[in-house]
Amino acid sequence: MTLTEFKCKNCGSRDLDIDLEKHMCYCKYCDTIYSIDNYEGGNNIAITNKISINIIYTANENPSVDKLIKNANEYLNYFKDYEMAREMFSKVIFEAPKDYRGWWGLVKVDNYNLDAAAAFENGVDPYDYEEESKHFEYAMKVASKSVAEKLQEFWDEYLQSFDNYIFEELQGMVNDLNDQISELKHQIKKERKKYCDNNAKMVAIALLCVALIILAVSKDSEKAFYPISLLMLVGLMLIVPLYNGILYISGTDYDKLQDFIKEKMVKIKKLKEQRDRIQKEINDYFEN
Repeated sequence: MTLTEFKCKNCGSRDLDIDLEKHMCYCKYCDTIYSIDNYEGGNNIAITNKISINIIYTANENPSVDKLIKNANEYLNYFKDYEMAREMFSKVIFEAPKDYRGWWGLVKVDNYNLDAAAAFENGVDPYDYEEESKHFEYAMKVASKSVAEKLQEFWDEYLQSFDNYIFEELQGMVNDLNDQISELKHQIKKERKKYCDNNAKMVAIALLCVALIILAVSKDSEKAFYPISLLMLVGLMLIVPLYNGILYISGTDYDKLQDFIKEKMVKIKKLKEQRDRIQKEINDYFEN
């Protein structure tokens, strides 16, 4: 039988967190911590007569507290009922204030079971919490040295996951704003191109009409070829300024285009300001 098949002696859970380097395992369900003695290495641990698994801390001398902790963890882990879990853990610290599991249970409740996403969405800042909360302070104070080290390790992992979540969320917002800005720029470019295409067609048709008129009134078609070619060449050279001039003369269409561009540019400006503000928040957060 391997250690991963070993059941917690306190609550019966098989959900054990194994730390081979420190020769410890931790029950994620009831917070009981075990030491692994006489372990000589390897990724899989076979339970033999040479290896003993000992409870570092549990409150077996107080069955009522153990029951409260078991019930509290069921509300926390299974039902995700944070209020009921808080009530149970509060009873634990009242009955056994030197039992770290009650204080640590409240830490987990306060931080939504150390779930970075849930904590962030509910406005919890674990860094402020660590400095201000008596729950965290007392949990570390009453726990033994080895247990406190393990709890600190869990807390550090939670802080790291919180930082990663913050970065991914804020960076995702920045990327989304950049996409919106790009889309607005594309709309402006597309609208300009539409006006350009329509008026370029009109200019080309006008030049063609002039060329046909010259050809029609000319008695010598061969002599007319050269002025027609020259006219077409000049027309091609002047097509952009002619286009702008037609837009300006057309008035209504030109105003619509300008209003469209102005509206989009205002939105782009606001999005850029929002993006830059979020980017600054990211930089400030990780600098501190």
